[in-house]
Amino acid sequence: DKWGWETFERRFFDPERIATITQLQRRLLQNGIRLARPGGHVVYSTCSFTRAQNEDVVQAVLDAAKGEVVLVNIEGSEKWPSVPGSVEHTLRFDPH
Repeated sequence: DKWGWETFERRFFDPERIATITQLQRRLLQNGIRLARPGGHVVYSTCSFTRAQNEDVVQAVLDAAKGEVVLVNIEGSEKWPSVPGSVEHTLRFDPH
């Protein structure tokens, strides 16, 4: 196996625990969006390495929102020490 995030997740994280945490994170993000003012912004940030807890949560919330929630680019983010996530306008800050 070539090492990457998917290999890391598969080898080091219990799938049941990831599923439980992912459900919680999805609810937290949905509540944050619900509580935001109309036209407001919500920043979703985790300290997790897993796609399941990051991009997959964002994509699930976007899918459920059916176009009522959109991701936007953060001005100046191109200068940050990050790489693009697997969902447009998401970023990953990998430890070095």
